[in-house]
Amino acid sequence: MTDHLHISIQHLNKYYTGQNSHEKMHALKDIHLNIKKGSICGIIGRSGAGKSSLLRTLNGLESMSSGEVYVLEHALSELSHAQLIQLRQRIGMIFQHFNLLSTKTVWENIALPLKVAGYSADKIKQQVEKLMTLVGLESKAQHYPSQLSGGQKQRVGIARALIHNPEILLCDEATSALDPESTQTILQLLQQINQTLGITIVLITHEMQVIKQICHEVVVIDAGEIIEQGQVWQVFSSPQHQITQDLLQRNIPHFHSALSTTRAAQHRYHALSIQYAHAKNQLFDIQTLLRPFPSAVLLHSQVDQIQQHHVGQLLIAYPIQPSTPQITQQNSLSSLHIKEHGYVESII
Repeated sequence: MTDHLHISIQHLNKYYTGQNSHEKMHALKDIHLNIKKGSICGIIGRSGAGKSSLLRTLNGLESMSSGEVYVLEHALSELSHAQLIQLRQRIGMIFQHFNLLSTKTVWENIALPLKVAGYSADKIKQQVEKLMTLVGLESKAQHYPSQLSGGQKQRVGIARALIHNPEILLCDEATSALDPESTQTILQLLQQINQTLGITIVLITHEMQVIKQICHEVVVIDAGEIIEQGQVWQVFSSPQHQITQDLLQRNIPHFHSALSTTRAAQHRYHALSIQYAHAKNQLFDIQTLLRPFPSAVLLHSQVDQIQQHHVGQLLIAYPIQPSTPQITQQNSLSSLHIKEHGYVESII
């Protein structure tokens, strides 16, 4: 494992035994994944895909059936229980439902890990006050969890996860219980933590908006397998699997009354989707892209800004021709993905 990697997963398999001891569920299937130091990696998938199982192997909360997980240059399978506990102090974790102690104040919830570890009162005071300032809760020190909003509770959870100055932060659906405004503030805080403290962040989510906003790399997992991974802008601009397209909600908009898969005399137009990406500092002319389709009608368009790239999608209809026009990769484009979708009976 090289020093620029904080996490390296090799041939990881995880089985769960069912109610019948002879039945085994293959939850994680030959997982290979490298996560760079200082990066934000998002793991996304549907419920039951294996996201939580994968995340929990990174701090030893889930055991491995086979393979190996290297975290901060330590092979987890080779660590004793005491060594694993020591390593966990270098790995913070925040949870979907906050996991705060209702009978303790904000200050006490944040301080608890240091108290358990036997730190001095002065050291605890110094660290807790620093983290309360970082997460913006200085005025809430003596409040109890019941007096806080969801976003404030998650800020307490983040401060507590940072109490040992970890090098890695694991986030288990950290924003899924929050309203949209609180979600934005928590994502901005995580970005700030990554940028100012250099902490590697691994988060699982079922929301592509979270991935798009703060992640550098994305991993798509389905039925225990990694089916797609790469830089966020690349995966968004050219999703290779139907599941990824579903998660992106990049399917064709609702033109079902107009689209048909059968070419007949009454079908006047052919439907085509074009997904593309280009760097923000590169000049790009959409007319050049559509030059092979001089009579095209635009049915739908969308452009997002992701990781210093503009990522766009077009759905066009063009008059049926003997052969489909060809679009060639342009020098100014970082990626180009084209898919045919049948025929349009009429365009209003």
